[in-house]
Parts: sequence; structure tokens; C-alpha cells
Amino acid sequence: FNFLSYVFLSQIILVVSLVSLTYKNKNIKQRNMISPMSKTKINFQILLSNISFAFFSWLLYMLAFFILNRKIDLSNRIMYLMINSLVFALSTVSLASFISKLINNSNIMMAVMNIFSLGSSFLTGVFVPQEILSKNALLLGRIFPSFYYVANNNMIANDFTKEIFLENIFILVGFAVIFFLVSLILDKFLFFKRSSKN
Repeated sequence: FNFLSYVFLSQIILVVSLVSLTYKNKNIKQRNMISPMSKTKINFQILLSNISFAFFSWLLYMLAFFILNRKIDLSNRIMYLMINSLVFALSTVSLASFISKLINNSNIMMAVMNIFSLGSSFLTGVFVPQEILSKNALLLGRIFPSFYYVANNNMIANDFTKEIFLENIFILVGFAVIFFLVSLILDKFLFFKRSSKN
């Protein structure tokens, strides 16, 4: 489950960013501008499709998990791991939307996706256990949603505390809301900037 952090980050950021770049294409953008559908409705539908993609990706990995671990029962521990991974996958969508608002080049997008997914995975305990990471690395890792996801997984596996689990879930949701709001603000700012140029 810890490795799902890297998988979700790289996969969701890549797909959401590529879809976003497609909609930034000049011809598609102009067609959308003259369509009877409002910009808000278009953005809402894109967001729903991104969330659907994240959910079906999560569902696919859960299915693979149960196929590979047929003897494992659906215990409370497995349920908590599944909930934690679902919340993380969905929160990654808003992070991917935020990144896609800032970048307009597919090559740069690929580089940012690799740097972010690999860098955060090393600093948050995905590749290297949090127990052996330095205090400075852990302190830096706290700025990434992956840190709280991995912390929950470790706690579920060892010494589960429901209050801390829920606290980390709320932090993940908080990250999602913040990135979503910043994406909306960026979208409005970039729209007004383009309008003023025209």
C-alpha cells in the first residue's frame, strides 16, 4: 500500500496533466469558448472525469491486491488501508489539477511529474521507511500529502489509533481542498490575464 503513493502520484498527475494540455490547445479552447456550455460547467465535468479516473484506478489496484492475496480476509485493517488509499488517490487529483494549471508544455510536465513523484516518495517514507529517515527529511516530507498517507499505513500495520488515522485523513482532505481552491484562483487569474491581452 505504501508503494501505491508513487503509483498514484505518477499515474494521476500524468493523465490529468495530459488531458489538461489537450484542453489548452488553441483550437479546442476556441471551440469551448463559443459553445453554449459555461466555463464553470466545462471545468466541473473535467474535474468529475478526473475523479472518476482516480477512482477506477484505485478500484483496479484493489482488485489486483485481492487477486494476489486471495487468502487475506477483508479485516478492519485491510478496510482502513483501502479507505486511506482511496482518499489519497482522490486528493492527488486536485494536486494534479494544480500542477496542470502552471505548465503548458508536455515535456516539462513529464519532468515535473517525475521529480515530484520520486522526490516526495523518497522524503515521505514510500521507498525508505519513515523510521530511518532523518528529522530534517521528515520535516520536509510533511509538506507532501504522501507523508500522512504513509504515516497512516504504518500506524494501521503496527499500532492503530483511530483518532490519529482520522486526523491524517482530514489533513489529506485539507490538501485536496487547498489545491482545488488554488487551482480555481489560478484559472480565474489566467483567464483574466488572457482576456486583458486580447
